[in-house]
Amino acid sequence: MSKMKKIISRNILSPYLLLLLNSVFGTLFPAISLWGFEFKEYDSAQFVSLLVVMLIGIFSVFFFSRMLRYPGAKPLVYILPSIAFSYMIGIAVLFLARLPYSRAYLILSFLSFMLLGWFWYFTTRRRFLPYYAIIPNDKYKQIHELGDVPLHIIWSTDVSQLNKIQRLDGVIIDMSDEPHFRKWEQFITACALQNIPVYNLEQVKESLTGRVKVGHVFDEQLLRLLPSPLYYGVKRVIDVLFCLLSSPLVVPVALITAIAIKIDSAGPILFKQNRVGLGGKDFVIYKFRSMCVESEYSGARFAETNDARVTRVGRFIRRCRIDELPQLINVLRGNMSLIGPRPEQRSFVENFSENIYSYPLRHVVKPGITGWAQVMQGYAASENDTKIKLEYDLYYIKNVSLWLDVLIAFKTIKIILTGFGAR
Repeated sequence: MSKMKKIISRNILSPYLLLLLNSVFGTLFPAISLWGFEFKEYDSAQFVSLLVVMLIGIFSVFFFSRMLRYPGAKPLVYILPSIAFSYMIGIAVLFLARLPYSRAYLILSFLSFMLLGWFWYFTTRRRFLPYYAIIPNDKYKQIHELGDVPLHIIWSTDVSQLNKIQRLDGVIIDMSDEPHFRKWEQFITACALQNIPVYNLEQVKESLTGRVKVGHVFDEQLLRLLPSPLYYGVKRVIDVLFCLLSSPLVVPVALITAIAIKIDSAGPILFKQNRVGLGGKDFVIYKFRSMCVESEYSGARFAETNDARVTRVGRFIRRCRIDELPQLINVLRGNMSLIGPRPEQRSFVENFSENIYSYPLRHVVKPGITGWAQVMQGYAASENDTKIKLEYDLYYIKNVSLWLDVLIAFKTIKIILTGFGAR
C-alpha cells in the first residue's frame, strides 16, 4: 500500500472504526453495569437484549454514515436522530415478535450510545472537513463560494505532486472542459490507479448545494432518474404503515381542526383541487381549508406573506402544517407519497414547462406531502423561486433513496417545530 493510500485510509476510515468500537462498548458497558460479569445462562431476556442492542449499534453507525453523504449534514445534529431511529426499529421488532427484553438495559444502553456518540464527535470532528485537490480552470473558484471546503490547488501535471499532499479525500476537475481534461489525463489516471476518487466539478457543486443546476441533466442521465421497483415497493409499504399507525394521533387532531374551521369561517372544511402527479396525470388533492371561500376566483396565484385570504385558523394550521393532514388520504389512495416533489396546479405546470427547462422531470417520481425542496428552500413565491425549487427537486430525483427520505423526514420535523417556509 502506498503512502497516499495509508493517508486516505487513516483520514476516512478511522472515525467510523472508532464509532463502531464505541458502539460495541456501548453494548457491553450497560450489560456489565446491570448484570455484572456473570450472565444468567438461560435468561432469554438478557440474550435477546444484548443481541438486539448490538444490531442497533451496527445499524446506527451505518445509518449515520449514510446521512453524512447529503448536503448540509452536520454530524452533531444527526447523532441523536440516528441512534433514536435505530432504537425505534429495534423496539418495533421486539414488540412485533413478542420477544422478552430488559427495559432497564435498553434505556441504559441508549444513554451510553448518546454519550459515546457525542464523545466520538468532539474527538474526531476535524476529520469531517473534506480536503480536496482541485485542478484549476476558470470555474474552480466557484467551490470556495459554496462552503467551507479545504482545497489544495494543483498547478502542475507532474504526478509526483501526489506525494506532497499530506491529506486528500479526492480530486476535482471540470470534465465538461475537454481540452483541460485531456491536459490532465495522465495525472487523473495516476489518481485512479492509487484509488483516489476523482469528481466532476458539477458533481461536487451538487453535493455542496443539494441542487442540480437546470440544464445539467443530460440525456444519458435520464434513465438513472427512474427509481428501482424495489424502492417503490418498500416506500409504498412504509407510506401505508405510517398512515395506519399514525391514525390514533391524526384523527383527533383532524376532528378538532375541522370543528375550528367550521366555527371560524363559512365554507367547506376540506379544500379540493386538481394537481399534477406521477407521469403528468391529474389527481384531486385534499387539504384543510385555510383560506376564504373563492380565494382564487380570479385565477391561481402564489400565496403571499401575510396573505389576506388566509383565515385566522388557517394561519395557525398552515404554520404547523396541519392543513396537509388530509393528504394522508391521497397517500393511502396511491396518488401521493409521504416524501417527494410537491404537486402543482395544472396551470402552473403548463406555464413552468414552457419557461423552465427540465421542469416536466419533476413528474418522474410520485409527488409527496414533504420533499427536499420544501426542507431546503421553503415556499416558492415566483417563477425564479420555482426554478431554484426545481433544482432541489432534480437533486432529490437524481439521488432518490430511502436514506434521503429519512433525512427529509428529520428535517420536516424541525420545520414543523420552527414554522420555516409557511405562508
